[in-house]
Amino acid sequence: MSKFEHNGFKVDTKKIKIENEETGKRKKEVTESEAPPKKKNIIRVTKKPSSQKSSISKQANESKIFVIYEKRKMMEPLRGALLARGWTEQVDDDSPILPRLFWLSRANGVVIEGSPIVSRLILGRHFCYKDVLLDYARSQPNRGKNIDLVVPRTFKLFTGERNEFMENYRLTAYASFIRFLKATGTKAFSETGKISPKWISYAIEKLEAIIAPENNEVETSATVKREMQQKIDNEFEKFKKIYQSIVKFKSKIDLQSADRNDLLDQCNVIYRKCKKVWKDFENDGFYNLWLLKPARGSLGNGIKLFDEDVDILCHATNNKNLKYLVQKYIERPMLIYNTKFDLRQYFLLVHHATGIHLWMYKKSYLKFSTKLYDPLNYKVSIHITNTAVQSKYSIDKNRSRNIPQCNEWSSDRFLAYLNKQNKSTLWDNKIYPAMKQNIIATVSASVEFTVIQPNHFQLYGCDFVIDENHNPILLEINGFPTLTSVICAMCLEDLVKVIIDRREDPRADTGHFEKVWEMNL
Repeated sequence: MSKFEHNGFKVDTKKIKIENEETGKRKKEVTESEAPPKKKNIIRVTKKPSSQKSSISKQANESKIFVIYEKRKMMEPLRGALLARGWTEQVDDDSPILPRLFWLSRANGVVIEGSPIVSRLILGRHFCYKDVLLDYARSQPNRGKNIDLVVPRTFKLFTGERNEFMENYRLTAYASFIRFLKATGTKAFSETGKISPKWISYAIEKLEAIIAPENNEVETSATVKREMQQKIDNEFEKFKKIYQSIVKFKSKIDLQSADRNDLLDQCNVIYRKCKKVWKDFENDGFYNLWLLKPARGSLGNGIKLFDEDVDILCHATNNKNLKYLVQKYIERPMLIYNTKFDLRQYFLLVHHATGIHLWMYKKSYLKFSTKLYDPLNYKVSIHITNTAVQSKYSIDKNRSRNIPQCNEWSSDRFLAYLNKQNKSTLWDNKIYPAMKQNIIATVSASVEFTVIQPNHFQLYGCDFVIDENHNPILLEINGFPTLTSVICAMCLEDLVKVIIDRREDPRADTGHFEKVWEMNL
Protein backbone atom coordinates (compact mmCIF):
# COMPACT_ATOMS: atom_id res chain seq x y z
CA MET A 1 0.00 0.00 0.00
CA SER A 2 1.43 3.37 -1.05
CA LYS A 3 1.09 5.87 1.81
CA PHE A 4 2.35 9.24 2.93
CA GLU A 5 1.74 11.35 5.99
CA HIS A 6 0.45 14.91 5.77
CA ASN A 7 -0.05 17.20 8.79
CA GLY A 8 -0.19 14.23 11.14
CA PHE A 9 -2.60 12.17 9.04
CA LYS A 10 -1.67 8.98 7.14
CA VAL A 11 -3.13 8.98 3.67
CA ASP A 12 -3.60 5.98 1.41
CA THR A 13 -2.89 7.18 -2.13
CA LYS A 14 -4.52 4.12 -3.65
CA LYS A 15 -7.78 5.19 -2.11
CA ILE A 16 -7.35 8.97 -2.10
CA LYS A 17 -5.57 10.25 -5.19
CA ILE A 18 -3.81 13.45 -4.11
CA GLU A 19 -1.60 15.17 -6.64
CA ASN A 20 0.86 18.03 -6.43
CA GLU A 21 -0.94 20.96 -8.03
CA GLU A 22 2.25 22.60 -9.32
CA THR A 23 3.84 19.60 -11.01
CA GLY A 24 0.92 17.23 -11.43
CA LYS A 25 3.07 14.48 -9.97
CA ARG A 26 2.07 12.01 -7.27
CA LYS A 27 3.43 12.86 -3.83
CA LYS A 28 6.44 10.71 -3.00
CA GLU A 29 6.23 8.15 -0.24
CA VAL A 30 7.68 9.40 3.04
CA THR A 31 8.34 7.78 6.39
CA GLU A 32 5.22 7.23 8.46
CA SER A 33 5.17 8.45 12.02
CA GLU A 34 2.81 7.48 14.77
CA ALA A 35 -0.87 8.03 14.08
CA PRO A 36 -2.75 10.64 16.14
CA PRO A 37 -3.97 9.33 19.51
CA LYS A 38 -7.41 7.80 19.73
CA LYS A 39 -10.19 10.07 20.89
CA LYS A 40 -13.97 10.20 20.84
CA ASN A 41 -15.68 10.16 17.44
CA ILE A 42 -12.54 9.06 15.54
CA ILE A 43 -13.03 5.99 13.37
CA ARG A 44 -10.40 3.22 13.28
CA VAL A 45 -11.18 0.16 11.16
CA THR A 46 -9.30 -2.55 9.32
CA LYS A 47 -8.22 -2.49 5.68
CA LYS A 48 -11.05 -2.75 3.13
CA PRO A 49 -11.19 -6.02 1.18
CA SER A 50 -10.70 -5.50 -2.55
CA SER A 51 -14.09 -7.10 -3.27
CA GLN A 52 -15.78 -4.10 -1.67
CA LYS A 53 -14.02 -1.51 -3.86
CA SER A 54 -17.00 -0.89 -6.14
CA SER A 55 -19.16 0.29 -3.24
CA ILE A 56 -16.79 3.10 -2.18
CA SER A 57 -18.74 5.93 -3.84
CA LYS A 58 -22.09 4.85 -2.42
CA GLN A 59 -20.66 4.39 1.07
CA ALA A 60 -18.98 7.80 0.94
CA ASN A 61 -22.24 9.52 0.04
CA GLU A 62 -24.12 7.76 2.82
CA SER A 63 -21.51 8.21 5.55
CA LYS A 64 -21.03 11.10 7.96
CA ILE A 65 -17.27 10.88 8.04
CA PHE A 66 -14.86 13.76 7.47
CA VAL A 67 -11.12 14.21 7.18
CA ILE A 68 -9.12 17.44 7.51
CA TYR A 69 -5.66 17.88 5.96
CA GLU A 70 -5.00 21.27 7.48
CA LYS A 71 -3.42 22.68 10.62
CA ARG A 72 -5.34 21.20 13.51
CA LYS A 73 -5.60 24.26 15.77
CA MET A 74 -6.81 26.55 13.02
CA MET A 75 -9.52 24.08 12.01
CA GLU A 76 -10.93 23.34 15.48
CA PRO A 77 -14.12 25.39 14.86
CA LEU A 78 -14.82 23.38 11.70
CA ARG A 79 -14.07 20.12 13.46
CA GLY A 80 -16.28 21.07 16.40
CA ALA A 81 -19.20 22.07 14.16
CA LEU A 82 -19.09 18.73 12.33
CA LEU A 83 -18.74 16.66 15.50
CA ALA A 84 -21.71 18.53 17.01
CA ARG A 85 -23.79 17.35 14.05
CA GLY A 86 -22.95 13.73 14.67
CA TRP A 87 -20.15 13.46 12.13
CA THR A 88 -17.09 11.31 12.79
CA GLU A 89 -13.50 12.25 12.06
CA GLN A 90 -11.41 9.66 10.21
CA VAL A 91 -7.68 9.48 10.70
CA ASP A 92 -7.05 5.83 9.86
CA ASP A 93 -5.96 5.25 6.27
CA ASP A 94 -7.18 1.61 6.39
CA SER A 95 -10.85 2.53 6.74
CA PRO A 96 -13.11 0.61 4.32
CA ILE A 97 -15.18 3.73 3.66
CA LEU A 98 -14.12 6.97 2.01
CA PRO A 99 -15.01 10.05 4.04
CA ARG A 100 -17.93 12.08 2.79
CA LEU A 101 -16.17 15.41 3.38
CA PHE A 102 -12.55 16.27 2.62
CA TRP A 103 -11.03 19.55 3.79
CA LEU A 104 -7.80 19.90 1.83
CA SER A 105 -4.75 22.02 2.53
CA ARG A 106 -2.73 24.13 0.11
CA ALA A 107 -0.35 21.20 -0.43
CA ASN A 108 -3.08 18.81 -1.57
CA GLY A 109 -4.57 18.30 -4.98
CA VAL A 110 -8.13 17.06 -5.40
CA VAL A 111 -9.81 13.86 -4.30
CA ILE A 112 -10.94 12.31 -7.57
CA GLU A 113 -12.39 8.93 -6.54
CA GLY A 114 -16.03 8.68 -5.54
CA SER A 115 -18.36 11.70 -5.07
CA PRO A 116 -17.47 13.25 -1.71
CA ILE A 117 -17.79 16.87 -0.61
CA VAL A 118 -14.42 18.53 -1.27
CA SER A 119 -13.04 21.93 -0.26
CA ARG A 120 -11.28 22.65 -3.54
CA LEU A 121 -12.26 24.09 -6.90
CA ILE A 122 -10.24 23.85 -10.09
CA LEU A 123 -10.34 26.93 -12.30
CA GLY A 124 -8.67 27.07 -15.70
CA ARG A 125 -7.61 30.70 -15.10
CA HIS A 126 -7.57 31.21 -11.37
CA PHE A 127 -8.33 34.69 -10.02
CA CYS A 128 -6.01 33.98 -7.08
CA TYR A 129 -3.13 34.68 -9.47
CA LYS A 130 -2.54 38.43 -9.59
CA ASP A 131 -1.90 38.50 -13.34
CA VAL A 132 -5.14 36.58 -14.06
CA LEU A 133 -7.14 38.90 -11.78
CA LEU A 134 -5.70 41.80 -13.78
CA ASP A 135 -6.82 40.15 -17.03
CA TYR A 136 -10.35 39.81 -15.68
CA ALA A 137 -10.40 43.49 -14.70
CA ARG A 138 -9.16 44.53 -18.15
CA SER A 139 -11.72 42.34 -19.95
CA GLN A 140 -14.76 43.99 -18.36
CA PRO A 141 -15.63 46.28 -21.31
CA ASN A 142 -15.45 43.31 -23.68
CA ARG A 143 -17.89 41.36 -21.53
CA GLY A 144 -20.42 44.16 -21.54
CA LYS A 145 -21.00 43.91 -17.80
CA ASN A 146 -22.34 46.74 -15.69
CA ILE A 147 -20.35 45.49 -12.71
CA ASP A 148 -17.09 47.10 -11.68
CA LEU A 149 -14.01 45.10 -10.82
CA VAL A 150 -11.85 47.83 -9.32
CA VAL A 151 -8.13 47.10 -9.02
CA PRO A 152 -5.13 49.47 -8.98
CA ARG A 153 -3.71 50.12 -12.43
CA THR A 154 -1.13 47.48 -13.06
CA PHE A 155 1.34 46.41 -15.75
CA LYS A 156 2.93 43.03 -16.44
CA LEU A 157 6.63 43.68 -16.76
CA PHE A 158 7.26 40.01 -17.59
CA THR A 159 5.04 40.06 -20.71
CA GLY A 160 6.40 43.13 -22.48
CA GLU A 161 4.33 45.93 -20.92
CA ARG A 162 7.45 47.89 -20.03
CA ASN A 163 6.73 50.77 -22.42
CA GLU A 164 3.10 51.06 -21.27
CA PHE A 165 4.34 51.31 -17.69
CA MET A 166 6.91 53.97 -18.58
CA GLU A 167 4.26 56.11 -20.29
CA ASN A 168 1.95 55.80 -17.30
CA TYR A 169 4.75 56.50 -14.84
CA ARG A 170 5.48 59.77 -16.63
CA LEU A 171 1.83 60.69 -16.89
CA THR A 172 1.44 60.07 -13.16
CA ALA A 173 4.47 62.27 -12.42
CA TYR A 174 2.95 65.19 -14.36
CA ALA A 175 -0.41 64.75 -12.66
CA SER A 176 1.09 64.34 -9.19
CA PHE A 177 3.00 67.60 -9.66
CA ILE A 178 -0.17 69.46 -10.61
CA ARG A 179 -2.07 67.85 -7.73
CA PHE A 180 0.61 69.00 -5.30
CA LEU A 181 0.51 72.57 -6.62
CA LYS A 182 -3.28 72.64 -6.37
CA ALA A 183 -3.11 71.41 -2.77
CA THR A 184 -0.33 73.73 -1.59
CA GLY A 185 -1.25 76.81 -3.65
CA THR A 186 0.88 79.87 -3.03
CA LYS A 187 3.06 78.02 -0.50
CA ALA A 188 4.94 76.39 -3.39
CA PHE A 189 6.27 79.80 -4.48
CA SER A 190 8.89 82.05 -2.88
CA GLU A 191 10.76 85.20 -3.76
CA THR A 192 13.93 83.26 -3.04
CA GLY A 193 12.81 80.21 -5.03
CA LYS A 194 15.35 78.70 -7.42
CA ILE A 195 13.06 76.67 -9.70
CA SER A 196 11.74 78.07 -12.95
CA PRO A 197 7.93 78.17 -13.29
CA LYS A 198 8.31 76.88 -16.87
CA TRP A 199 8.12 73.33 -15.45
CA ILE A 200 4.50 73.94 -14.42
CA SER A 201 3.65 74.83 -18.01
CA TYR A 202 5.62 71.79 -19.18
CA ALA A 203 3.54 69.41 -17.03
CA ILE A 204 0.26 71.05 -18.09
CA GLU A 205 1.25 70.78 -21.74
CA LYS A 206 2.01 67.06 -21.39
CA LEU A 207 -1.31 66.37 -19.68
CA GLU A 208 -3.24 68.36 -22.29
CA ALA A 209 -1.60 66.34 -25.06
CA ILE A 210 -2.80 63.10 -23.46
CA ILE A 211 -6.31 64.29 -22.64
CA ALA A 212 -6.92 65.82 -26.08
CA PRO A 213 -4.30 64.33 -28.44
CA GLU A 214 -3.86 65.92 -31.84
CA ASN A 215 -4.46 63.61 -34.80
CA ASN A 216 -1.90 65.18 -37.10
CA GLU A 217 1.05 62.84 -36.74
CA VAL A 218 3.56 63.09 -39.55
CA GLU A 219 5.27 59.95 -40.76
CA THR A 220 8.93 60.04 -39.70
CA SER A 221 11.92 57.81 -40.18
CA ALA A 222 13.18 55.44 -37.50
CA THR A 223 16.23 57.63 -36.96
CA VAL A 224 14.14 60.75 -36.39
CA LYS A 225 11.83 58.84 -34.03
CA ARG A 226 14.80 57.70 -31.95
CA GLU A 227 16.12 61.25 -31.74
CA MET A 228 12.69 62.56 -30.73
CA GLN A 229 12.34 59.85 -28.08
CA GLN A 230 15.80 60.65 -26.72
CA LYS A 231 14.82 64.30 -26.42
CA ILE A 232 11.60 63.34 -24.61
CA ASP A 233 13.53 61.05 -22.26
CA ASN A 234 16.09 63.79 -21.46
CA GLU A 235 13.36 66.37 -20.82
CA PHE A 236 11.48 64.02 -18.52
CA GLU A 237 14.59 63.24 -16.47
CA LYS A 238 15.10 66.97 -15.90
CA PHE A 239 11.43 67.41 -15.01
CA LYS A 240 11.50 64.43 -12.63
CA LYS A 241 14.35 65.94 -10.61
CA ILE A 242 12.54 69.28 -10.38
CA TYR A 243 9.22 67.64 -9.47
CA GLN A 244 10.78 65.49 -6.73
CA SER A 245 12.73 68.39 -5.27
CA ILE A 246 9.48 70.34 -4.88
CA VAL A 247 7.10 67.66 -3.55
CA LYS A 248 9.61 65.74 -1.40
CA PHE A 249 12.21 68.28 -0.37
CA LYS A 250 10.05 71.43 -0.36
CA SER A 251 12.09 73.38 -2.89
CA LYS A 252 10.35 76.59 -3.99
CA ILE A 253 9.36 78.00 -7.37
CA ASP A 254 10.72 81.43 -8.30
CA LEU A 255 7.93 83.90 -7.52
CA GLN A 256 9.58 86.91 -9.17
CA SER A 257 9.49 85.42 -12.67
CA ALA A 258 6.00 83.94 -12.44
CA ASP A 259 2.39 85.04 -12.60
CA ARG A 260 1.54 82.85 -9.67
CA ASN A 261 -2.23 83.25 -9.74
CA ASP A 262 -2.43 82.57 -13.47
CA LEU A 263 -0.34 79.41 -13.15
CA LEU A 264 -2.46 78.14 -10.25
CA ASP A 265 -5.63 78.80 -12.25
CA GLN A 266 -4.18 76.71 -15.09
CA CYS A 267 -3.39 73.96 -12.59
CA ASN A 268 -7.01 73.95 -11.38
CA VAL A 269 -8.32 73.73 -14.95
CA ILE A 270 -6.13 70.80 -15.97
CA TYR A 271 -6.84 69.11 -12.62
CA ARG A 272 -10.59 69.14 -13.32
CA LYS A 273 -10.01 67.80 -16.83
CA CYS A 274 -7.87 64.94 -15.55
CA LYS A 275 -10.40 64.08 -12.88
CA LYS A 276 -13.12 63.65 -15.50
CA VAL A 277 -11.19 61.20 -17.68
CA TRP A 278 -8.92 59.51 -15.13
CA LYS A 279 -10.91 57.08 -13.03
CA ASP A 280 -8.48 56.68 -10.11
CA PHE A 281 -6.94 60.14 -10.43
CA GLU A 282 -7.48 61.19 -6.81
CA ASN A 283 -5.88 58.06 -5.35
CA ASP A 284 -2.43 58.83 -6.70
CA GLY A 285 -1.26 61.40 -4.18
CA PHE A 286 1.89 63.48 -4.69
CA TYR A 287 4.80 61.05 -4.79
CA ASN A 288 4.36 58.65 -7.76
CA LEU A 289 4.84 55.49 -5.68
CA TRP A 290 4.64 52.02 -7.24
CA LEU A 291 4.64 48.47 -5.88
CA LEU A 292 6.52 45.59 -7.45
CA LYS A 293 4.67 42.31 -6.83
CA PRO A 294 5.49 38.77 -7.95
CA ALA A 295 2.57 37.65 -10.14
CA ARG A 296 2.28 34.32 -8.33
CA GLY A 297 3.56 35.37 -4.90
CA SER A 298 1.81 35.09 -1.54
CA LEU A 299 2.19 36.16 2.10
CA GLY A 300 3.65 39.50 1.01
CA ASN A 301 6.87 37.86 -0.19
CA GLY A 302 8.93 39.82 -2.72
CA ILE A 303 6.86 43.02 -2.59
CA LYS A 304 8.88 46.24 -2.93
CA LEU A 305 7.92 49.94 -2.92
CA PHE A 306 9.65 52.36 -5.31
CA ASP A 307 9.35 55.91 -6.61
CA GLU A 308 12.02 55.69 -9.36
CA ASP A 309 11.17 54.11 -12.71
CA VAL A 310 14.78 53.10 -13.25
CA ASP A 311 14.90 51.24 -9.92
CA ILE A 312 11.64 49.46 -10.72
CA LEU A 313 12.83 48.22 -14.11
CA CYS A 314 16.28 47.22 -12.84
CA HIS A 315 14.86 45.21 -9.93
CA ALA A 316 12.36 43.44 -12.21
CA THR A 317 15.08 42.69 -14.78
CA ASN A 318 17.44 41.30 -12.14
CA ASN A 319 14.68 39.05 -10.72
CA LYS A 320 12.98 37.75 -13.86
CA ASN A 321 12.10 34.47 -12.17
CA LEU A 322 9.60 36.30 -9.96
CA LYS A 323 7.59 37.56 -12.96
CA TYR A 324 6.89 40.98 -11.52
CA LEU A 325 3.80 43.10 -11.87
CA VAL A 326 4.17 46.82 -11.22
CA GLN A 327 1.12 48.32 -9.55
CA LYS A 328 0.27 51.90 -8.68
CA TYR A 329 0.36 52.32 -4.93
CA ILE A 330 -2.74 53.81 -3.31
CA GLU A 331 -1.03 56.78 -1.69
CA ARG A 332 -4.19 58.19 -0.14
CA PRO A 333 -5.79 55.33 1.78
CA MET A 334 -8.35 55.70 4.50
CA LEU A 335 -6.45 55.84 7.78
CA ILE A 336 -7.57 54.95 11.29
CA TYR A 337 -5.62 56.76 14.00
CA ASN A 338 -3.08 57.66 11.29
CA THR A 339 -2.48 53.96 10.61
CA LYS A 340 -2.96 52.11 7.34
CA PHE A 341 -5.07 48.95 7.14
CA ASP A 342 -6.58 46.60 4.64
CA LEU A 343 -9.83 44.68 4.91
CA ARG A 344 -10.17 40.89 4.59
CA GLN A 345 -13.52 39.82 3.14
CA TYR A 346 -14.47 36.14 2.79
CA PHE A 347 -16.63 34.57 0.12
CA LEU A 348 -17.63 30.98 -0.57
CA LEU A 349 -18.08 29.35 -3.97
CA VAL A 350 -20.23 26.22 -4.08
CA HIS A 351 -20.62 23.99 -7.13
CA HIS A 352 -23.81 22.02 -7.63
CA ALA A 353 -24.79 19.65 -10.41
CA THR A 354 -26.87 22.48 -11.91
CA GLY A 355 -24.55 25.45 -11.44
CA ILE A 356 -22.58 27.76 -9.15
CA HIS A 357 -23.63 29.64 -6.02
CA LEU A 358 -21.66 32.57 -4.60
CA TRP A 359 -22.00 33.28 -0.89
CA MET A 360 -20.51 36.38 0.71
CA TYR A 361 -19.75 36.62 4.41
CA LYS A 362 -21.34 39.64 6.04
CA LYS A 363 -18.58 39.89 8.63
CA SER A 364 -14.99 40.84 7.86
CA TYR A 365 -11.94 42.16 9.65
CA LEU A 366 -9.29 44.85 9.36
CA LYS A 367 -5.52 44.18 9.36
CA PHE A 368 -3.44 47.11 10.61
CA SER A 369 0.13 48.15 10.06
CA THR A 370 2.37 48.15 13.12
CA LYS A 371 3.65 51.61 12.13
CA LEU A 372 2.16 55.06 11.60
CA TYR A 373 1.50 55.96 7.99
CA ASP A 374 4.21 57.94 6.21
CA PRO A 375 4.19 58.00 2.39
CA LEU A 376 7.80 59.23 2.31
CA ASN A 377 9.13 56.29 4.30
CA TYR A 378 9.24 53.27 1.98
CA LYS A 379 9.58 50.52 4.58
CA VAL A 380 7.23 47.60 3.99
CA SER A 381 6.31 47.62 7.70
CA ILE A 382 4.38 50.84 7.02
CA HIS A 383 2.73 50.02 3.71
CA ILE A 384 2.25 46.24 3.38
CA THR A 385 -0.46 45.25 5.87
CA ASN A 386 -0.31 41.53 5.12
CA THR A 387 -0.39 39.59 8.41
CA ALA A 388 2.70 37.54 7.54
CA VAL A 389 4.65 40.75 6.91
CA GLN A 390 3.46 42.66 9.97
CA SER A 391 4.17 39.74 12.31
CA LYS A 392 7.90 40.42 11.78
CA TYR A 393 7.74 43.92 13.29
CA SER A 394 7.17 45.49 16.69
CA ILE A 395 4.38 47.99 17.22
CA ASP A 396 5.32 51.67 16.98
CA LYS A 397 5.19 53.21 20.46
CA ASN A 398 3.30 56.19 19.01
CA ARG A 399 0.55 54.10 17.43
CA SER A 400 -2.86 54.54 19.05
CA ARG A 401 -3.71 52.12 21.84
CA ASN A 402 -7.20 51.88 20.34
CA ILE A 403 -5.63 49.44 17.89
CA PRO A 404 -4.96 46.14 19.71
CA GLN A 405 -1.63 44.36 19.69
CA CYS A 406 -3.06 41.63 17.47
CA ASN A 407 -3.34 44.36 14.78
CA GLU A 408 -6.94 43.38 13.96
CA TRP A 409 -10.42 44.81 14.24
CA SER A 410 -13.63 42.98 13.49
CA SER A 411 -16.01 44.71 11.10
CA ASP A 412 -18.31 45.29 14.10
CA ARG A 413 -15.60 47.32 15.79
CA PHE A 414 -15.01 49.16 12.52
CA LEU A 415 -18.73 50.02 12.40
CA ALA A 416 -18.55 51.36 15.94
CA TYR A 417 -15.61 53.55 14.89
CA LEU A 418 -17.55 54.86 11.86
CA ASN A 419 -20.50 55.69 14.10
CA LYS A 420 -18.25 57.80 16.31
CA GLN A 421 -17.04 59.59 13.17
CA ASN A 422 -20.67 60.32 12.18
CA LYS A 423 -20.27 58.00 9.17
CA SER A 424 -22.65 55.27 10.27
CA THR A 425 -24.12 54.72 6.77
CA LEU A 426 -20.78 54.19 5.00
CA TRP A 427 -20.60 50.44 5.54
CA ASP A 428 -24.11 49.48 4.44
CA ASN A 429 -24.45 52.07 1.69
CA LYS A 430 -21.00 52.16 0.14
CA ILE A 431 -18.20 49.90 1.38
CA TYR A 432 -19.95 46.52 1.66
CA PRO A 433 -22.01 46.88 -1.57
CA ALA A 434 -18.88 47.87 -3.52
CA MET A 435 -16.93 44.87 -2.21
CA LYS A 436 -19.86 42.67 -3.19
CA GLN A 437 -19.83 44.08 -6.73
CA ASN A 438 -16.08 43.44 -7.02
CA ILE A 439 -16.45 39.82 -5.94
CA ILE A 440 -19.43 39.17 -8.23
CA ALA A 441 -17.53 40.70 -11.15
CA THR A 442 -14.50 38.50 -10.45
CA VAL A 443 -16.47 35.26 -10.16
CA SER A 444 -18.67 35.97 -13.20
CA ALA A 445 -15.55 36.71 -15.27
CA SER A 446 -14.06 33.34 -14.34
CA VAL A 447 -17.13 31.26 -15.24
CA GLU A 448 -16.12 30.59 -18.83
CA PHE A 449 -12.91 28.99 -17.56
CA THR A 450 -14.65 26.92 -14.88
CA VAL A 451 -15.48 23.23 -15.01
CA ILE A 452 -18.45 22.42 -12.79
CA GLN A 453 -17.44 20.03 -10.03
CA PRO A 454 -20.57 18.94 -8.12
CA ASN A 455 -20.13 18.75 -4.34
CA HIS A 456 -16.98 20.90 -4.48
CA PHE A 457 -16.62 24.25 -2.71
CA GLN A 458 -13.89 26.67 -1.68
CA LEU A 459 -13.56 29.50 0.82
CA TYR A 460 -11.64 32.56 -0.45
CA GLY A 461 -10.26 35.64 1.27
CA CYS A 462 -10.22 38.99 -0.57
CA ASP A 463 -7.98 41.85 0.50
CA PHE A 464 -9.32 45.35 -0.11
CA VAL A 465 -7.74 48.71 0.59
CA ILE A 466 -10.21 51.53 1.29
CA ASP A 467 -9.22 54.87 -0.24
CA GLU A 468 -9.72 58.20 1.50
CA ASN A 469 -13.08 58.57 -0.27
CA HIS A 470 -14.15 55.21 1.19
CA ASN A 471 -14.05 53.26 -2.08
CA PRO A 472 -12.90 49.61 -1.75
CA ILE A 473 -10.13 48.64 -4.19
CA LEU A 474 -9.43 44.94 -4.67
CA LEU A 475 -5.77 44.03 -4.14
CA GLU A 476 -5.79 40.24 -4.32
CA ILE A 477 -7.72 37.04 -3.62
CA ASN A 478 -6.35 34.19 -1.51
CA GLY A 479 -7.45 30.63 -2.21
CA PHE A 480 -6.17 29.31 1.12
CA PRO A 481 -6.64 32.20 3.55
CA THR A 482 -5.30 31.97 7.07
CA LEU A 483 -8.21 31.25 9.40
CA THR A 484 -6.93 32.52 12.74
CA SER A 485 -8.46 36.00 12.89
CA VAL A 486 -11.08 37.42 15.23
CA ILE A 487 -14.00 36.28 13.04
CA CYS A 488 -12.73 32.99 11.62
CA ALA A 489 -14.22 30.60 14.18
CA MET A 490 -17.66 32.03 13.49
CA CYS A 491 -17.02 31.95 9.72
CA LEU A 492 -16.10 28.24 9.74
CA GLU A 493 -19.16 27.37 11.84
CA ASP A 494 -21.38 29.27 9.40
CA LEU A 495 -19.66 27.57 6.46
CA VAL A 496 -20.87 24.22 7.81
CA LYS A 497 -24.40 25.61 7.82
CA VAL A 498 -24.12 26.34 4.10
CA ILE A 499 -22.26 23.19 3.06
CA ILE A 500 -23.99 20.63 5.33
CA ASP A 501 -27.20 21.98 6.85
CA ARG A 502 -28.53 23.59 3.70
CA ARG A 503 -27.79 20.44 1.71
CA GLU A 504 -30.25 18.60 3.95
CA ASP A 505 -32.74 21.48 4.36
CA PRO A 506 -32.86 24.31 1.76
CA ARG A 507 -34.48 26.55 4.38
CA ALA A 508 -31.70 26.03 6.95
CA ASP A 509 -30.07 29.02 8.59
CA THR A 510 -26.82 30.06 6.86
CA GLY A 511 -25.48 32.29 9.61
CA HIS A 512 -23.73 35.38 8.27
CA PHE A 513 -23.37 33.98 4.76
CA GLU A 514 -25.69 35.51 2.16
CA LYS A 515 -26.12 34.23 -1.38
CA VAL A 516 -25.32 37.17 -3.64
CA TRP A 517 -25.08 35.54 -7.08
CA GLU A 518 -25.75 32.27 -8.85
CA MET A 519 -25.46 30.83 -12.32
CA ASN A 520 -27.50 27.86 -13.47
CA LEU A 521 -26.08 25.77 -16.27
